[in-house]
Amino acid sequence: MTEQDLKKLRREDLIEIIYKLQENEQQLNEKLEAAQKQLNDKNLKISESGSIAEATARLNGLFEAAQATADDYVAQVRLKNADAEAQRETMLAEATQKADQLVKDASGKADRILSDAEAQADAQRRQAEEETQRRWETFQAEAQKLISAHAELEALLKR
Repeated sequence: MTEQDLKKLRREDLIEIIYKLQENEQQLNEKLEAAQKQLNDKNLKISESGSIAEATARLNGLFEAAQATADDYVAQVRLKNADAEAQRETMLAEATQKADQLVKDASGKADRILSDAEAQADAQRRQAEEETQRRWETFQAEAQKLISAHAELEALLKR
């Protein structure tokens, strides 16, 4: 912005620009402090490492620790996998046992239902046979009465 542009701005706009510039300055100062701190930390680490040999030895220690951590993690994953597999096997065995029991119970229930149905059918068949026999006997008795009445009527007509 030129000086002439700044003169044309209102007081509120100028205050806002100044405020934004102050915020920007504060952010830049914070970044500068962070960068200065990182630089100081790196300088401290460099001075602490002393030599390349010491740094290499420290890195080897870090790599060994990282490898040990990775090995522990893999062992834990394998252990959890084995536990999960055992749990799966147990759940499968329980489910199979429950399914077998349900099939057994259903089979027994089906057998009882079939047995009850057969008993009811037998009872109904016997009842029908008895009813048929009773009706047959009634029919025979009525037929015999009719034959006797017919014979009497014939005898009366012949006289």
